[in-house]
Amino acid sequence: MVPNMPRTDAHSTDASAKTALTARQNRRAKQLLCLIWCLAICDLLLTIWAHHYTRFIEGNPVARMFLKDHRYGLLAIFKITLTLIGTTLFYRLRHHERARFALAGMSIFYLLLMVKWYQYATGAIVLVPAH
Repeated sequence: MVPNMPRTDAHSTDASAKTALTARQNRRAKQLLCLIWCLAICDLLLTIWAHHYTRFIEGNPVARMFLKDHRYGLLAIFKITLTLIGTTLFYRLRHHERARFALAGMSIFYLLLMVKWYQYATGAIVLVPAH
């Protein structure tokens, strides 16, 4: 055996592969959480825009109440708080496969929501008369 050479037995190889896999899963979870935050902020801004400039009807009854009274600050606090709670739970549970699956599902949901916002906004812009 050659002195000062690192061990390369099966156990150390498995441990390094597992560490690399865990690092990739953590990085992917953090990327998806950042995506959710970005899309949640876009959703908030588009909700306020749509309420202010179009005949938008909010589907969430709590958010609808805030919009009806023009309480945009409370709406922002409400949406940001819910996003914070959800993403904190996902972050803490990111080591569990089911949580990572749910996080991916939530990311897909927000991406589909942005597609709906795109369709709504382009339709609303077409209906606005030119000056």
